Amino acid sequence: MNRLPGLTEHVVINGKRMYIDAQDARGAAIARACGALHPVAGALWRAVMADDRWDAVVDVGANYGEMLLAAELPADATVMAVEPNERVVPYLRRTLTESLPGTRLQQVAVSDLSGEAVFHDDLTWWGNSTLCQEWVADRPHAWTTTTVKTLRLGEVLDLLGVLPGMRVALKLDIEGLEARVLRDGLARLRSLRHAKVMVEAVRLTAEEHDWLLDHFHVWYFDVNQAALVRVHDGVSGAALRRLLGSPGVYPRDVVVAPAALS
Repeated sequence: MNRLPGLTEHVVINGKRMYIDAQDARGAAIARACGALHPVAGALWRAVMADDRWDAVVDVGANYGEMLLAAELPADATVMAVEPNERVVPYLRRTLTESLPGTRLQQVAVSDLSGEAVFHDDLTWWGNSTLCQEWVADRPHAWTTTTVKTLRLGEVLDLLGVLPGMRVALKLDIEGLEARVLRDGLARLRSLRHAKVMVEAVRLTAEEHDWLLDHFHVWYFDVNQAALVRVHDGVSGAALRRLLGSPGVYPRDVVVAPAALS
């Protein structure tokens, strides 16, 4: 197997090796946490995996692959990891080859437009890398830029062979473009028999929270119960933001499923 760049180490998650660059701050943090850098997020993802017998699982913004390793994936599901960062991909590829054989890897960024875009790579913390210029302005880190291929969410599902009527679980963690991707992909998600998306919600704007509640059913993760709890229909975006700030509620991610057209 080809030698990886950087100082390569591995951690073991669910009995499977995940390779990291120990010279990367995020990789070093994962090593110190023995792979469980965000344990509650991992528990939330496991709850999603247990919710149905998914036909396809897609991790958009896979990074080193820790979320894919954090849960037992359905035995018959088609699985894809999507990650644009050329510095992370060699480690992710080796992890998938060794620990999740058969998982497909797409080195692209997911956006609401297909083609190419400027990718802002955070050299301080790889997990912050993004297509969003606004994201860069908020973080006084070391940045570099490159051009990456972009695909829309529907195009990613096409590559995976997803057909209407299938059951699909996704993780969407793309540092600022989540709402735009969901808007663009809403019709495609509605065509599926069952779709659930774990989406990073902590930095969504007030308008984006309102839009999400108008078009999706939403669940938050109750840390004490270790369970997903459905948000009541008709709740406002402001109420959702207050709820996500409540004790015992995981504030960073929610799970959404497209609501039927009224």
